[in-house]
Amino acid sequence: MPAPAPAPAPAIAASQTPAAAPARRYRNAEGQVWDGEGPMPAWLLRAVNAGQSVEHFRVS
Repeated sequence: MPAPAPAPAPAIAASQTPAAAPARRYRNAEGQVWDGEGPMPAWLLRAVNAGQSVEHFRVS
């Protein structure tokens, strides 16, 4: 008699998968962050309007 087939692995529900934290693409000296999604936050908009480059705040 052949060996029984192994049981399939249980499926993981979507609610059980860990959510990935949003990437922090931009950060200022005060620790404020922006992931680059949605409208630009006020702190970054003020810096850009003052002549600073957005790339200056990019997190590598």
